[in-house]
Amino acid sequence: MAYLAAHTTFGFCWWDLVALLVLIGVIVVFIIKTRQQKKQVEELEAAISALCAENASEEQE
Repeated sequence: MAYLAAHTTFGFCWWDLVALLVLIGVIVVFIIKTRQQKKQVEELEAAISALCAENASEEQE
């Protein structure tokens, strides 16, 4: 029991803190990538609708 008390703090091992930092990093990267992807999808949808509008106007002429 002395080993457990000497190598843990509040029931957490030091590796738990490292794992928590890695988890926070992964969550932050996920949020950033998701926002970038949403912006890219909106830009691509706008480009597609612009191309469709151009094609429709060319077909009507």
